[in-house]
Amino acid sequence: MSKLILCCGKIASGKTHFCSQIKNKKNYFVFNTDEWMIHFYGESPDCSVFHERLEKCTDLMYTIASDLLNKDINVVLDFGFWTAKERKKCLDYFEKMNPNSKRIILYFPIDDIKQRSYLDKRQKKMPEASFYFSDEKLLFFNEKFETPTEKEVILIEDFTKTSI
Repeated sequence: MSKLILCCGKIASGKTHFCSQIKNKKNYFVFNTDEWMIHFYGESPDCSVFHERLEKCTDLMYTIASDLLNKDINVVLDFGFWTAKERKKCLDYFEKMNPNSKRIILYFPIDDIKQRSYLDKRQKKMPEASFYFSDEKLLFFNEKFETPTEKEVILIEDFTKTSI
């Protein structure tokens, strides 16, 4: 049975770091929206254009991911999944398209102090597939984040102990 893993967490919570480790193990294919957006469109445009482009990228990623799951290849979506609505929409899509796959939401909790520290370190190196976040932009996105419920998720620590 193939697995679909949704990586859910705030900016700089460790989602992409986890994905860089798991993609070399077993049978996992990772989709990262930041990589695709930067590759196809460059640095972040204004919100309306960004969301239109993001939707096009995620639609294509979902289609490819569904094909991979049908071939028994595990898929990891490194998207953030900021809202309950976004998580539900994704799970509903894959429930319909890939009813035999196991769907997991991995939550990467992080406190504000660690988040700022990790983000500062990352932005000093500024990896190619990363967006820059000012303090204001970080605060804006943190306020948009909806922490998943206990029923929705598996904590990253629990998953890495048992599943990799």
